[in-house]
Amino acid sequence: MALRGLMEGALTLTSPRSLLLTLQNLDVGQAFQPQLAIDLEGPNAVDPGGTATFSITLRNDGYAVAPGIAVVAVYPENSDFVTASDNYVLYNVANWPQGVLILKPFVRWDFVEVPARSIIRRYYQAFIRLPGAGAPASGTNLGGEVQLVTKAWADQVFAAYPVDGAP
Repeated sequence: MALRGLMEGALTLTSPRSLLLTLQNLDVGQAFQPQLAIDLEGPNAVDPGGTATFSITLRNDGYAVAPGIAVVAVYPENSDFVTASDNYVLYNVANWPQGVLILKPFVRWDFVEVPARSIIRRYYQAFIRLPGAGAPASGTNLGGEVQLVTKAWADQVFAAYPVDGAP
């Protein structure tokens, strides 16, 4: 249960200094909840052979802690893992389009909790493959995405995949 109210105050800066607060309204309502939002920023296009840097912003605008959260970055098509910030887990998921093995990187960050009224940033880089099998044309839109899920869900989905990039 949460208490929400409106207070009015007066601050006297002359001597003696004082602060007077008056409660105007007090409501009893539902318990505070986390309000999570996630945003991915990165270049729209990078030429093959280049490196793209992506920024993830995780926000909890609510007044409650969000427990057991995972952020999963899905790398753009035709890209390879370069690096990621903080404590991450790398998964290379095997894909066989037209009989050719192509590994798709996923990077995951786990949070025991996301504090109320907080912002957390994470970064990762992708190498855009050179021209050839499985490579994009120059100037192709990169794509890529980020997902915000519970840690329990991520544990279940990624249970079958080895960590640290082994296919």
